[in-house]
Amino acid sequence: MDASSGIFVVIFKILGLFLGLQDSYIKYYCFLCPRGSRADDQYSTRKECQTRKKLVPGTHNVSYNFSYKNQQPGYSNRLIKIYTEFGLCYAYNSQIAKIVEGKNLPKLDDGRIDIHKMEPPIRVSYLESGRPRSVTAMNSGFIVYFVSTWDLPTFGSGNLLITEQGGMYHRVGMSIEIISLVATKEVKITNINRRQCRFYDESNLKISPVYTKHHCHAQCRMDLATKHCGCVPFFYEGAVEAGYKICDIKGMLCLQDISVALVKVTGKAAMKMYTCKCYPGCESDNYKLSKETQLSTTWEPKYGGTTLAWQIGMFPRIRSKRDVIFTFSDLLIAFGGTAGLFLGFSVLSLVEIMYNVTLRLFFHIRDTNQLRKQNINKRRIINY
Repeated sequence: MDASSGIFVVIFKILGLFLGLQDSYIKYYCFLCPRGSRADDQYSTRKECQTRKKLVPGTHNVSYNFSYKNQQPGYSNRLIKIYTEFGLCYAYNSQIAKIVEGKNLPKLDDGRIDIHKMEPPIRVSYLESGRPRSVTAMNSGFIVYFVSTWDLPTFGSGNLLITEQGGMYHRVGMSIEIISLVATKEVKITNINRRQCRFYDESNLKISPVYTKHHCHAQCRMDLATKHCGCVPFFYEGAVEAGYKICDIKGMLCLQDISVALVKVTGKAAMKMYTCKCYPGCESDNYKLSKETQLSTTWEPKYGGTTLAWQIGMFPRIRSKRDVIFTFSDLLIAFGGTAGLFLGFSVLSLVEIMYNVTLRLFFHIRDTNQLRKQNINKRRIINY
C-alpha cells in the first residue's frame, strides 16, 4: 500500500436465518446436511446424511443497495459471490474474487493469469477518510471480515472484525485502521529461501496464481485431506482445476475424523501428520477495528433490511518496512576495512594474492611442462 492510498477488501458472510434458506456455513470441515435455516445445526453429523449419495451445497442470493460517495468511474459496486472456508461469502473490492469469477482476465502466453494487468482495486485517498461506504437493504444478517485484496478469510487468519454476539449483526457502523508492511527492491531481488517471504506474484501454488500465506495453508489442508480421505471439501475454489477430487458424503465423514488437524495447520496435532512450509507475505496490510457502533442485532423490518457502513477512520502514519540490512557487498566492505586496519590489507593486496594463486601459478605450471618436454626431446636427439 503506497503512502497516499489504501487498498482494502470486505468479505460479507451472509447467513440465511430469515428467509428459511440453506447456507453453506462450514465449521470443523463437517458441512453435512444442513437442517432448516440455522447454521448451528450444520456443525454436527446426522445419521441420515450417510444415506444420501450426493452433497449439495446450500445457496443464498442476497439483495442489497450499495452506497459510496465520490465513486471512481469505471468501478463496479457489485458484490461477488465466492466460497471460502467459512462458507458462502460476498466479496467487495477483491482481486481474488475476480479471478475466481473468471471474467475478462488478462492472460500470459502460457495461459496463466497476468495479475499485473488486472483491473486495479479501488484505492482510498487521504482526503476520503471521512466518507463511509455502506451496503443497505440486505435481506439477511451478516458477519464481516476485512482482508487484503489478494486474500480470503481462512481458519486461523485472525481477520474477523465483526463477531457474533448472540446472533448475526443487522445494523452496524464501523471504523477501521490499517497497519502496513512494505518491502524494498533489495528484498525483491534476494533469494526466496534467504529472505523467508514471498511476494504476491511469486506463487508456487496449484490453487492460485497469487501467493499469500493463507492460500498456502489452504493448499496444505487440501493436500492433507487428499492424503487421508482421497478428496477435498467442495468449498475450495480452484480445486478441480488443480486436479483435486471433490468429496461426497462419505468423504466428508472421513474429513470429520481429522478436522482438528485441518483447522489448525500448525501445532502438534497437524505437524505429526504433515509439514507445511508457508512463508509469510513480503508485503501485507492488516486491519484493526478502531470503532464499532452496534445499532442492532435483531431484525427490524421498519428499516427495510440490514445495514452495514464502514470507513477508514485513521490512515496509517507509520508503516513497517522489510529491507535487507546486511548484503554481501556490505560484508566485503566490512571485511576489507577490518583487514586494512589490523593487517595493512587492501583490495590491491587481494588482487595480487588472487593473481599469484591462479594466473601466475597456471602460467608457471604451463611453462614448466613445456620446458620439461623440450628437455626430453633434446635427450632423444642426442641419443640418436
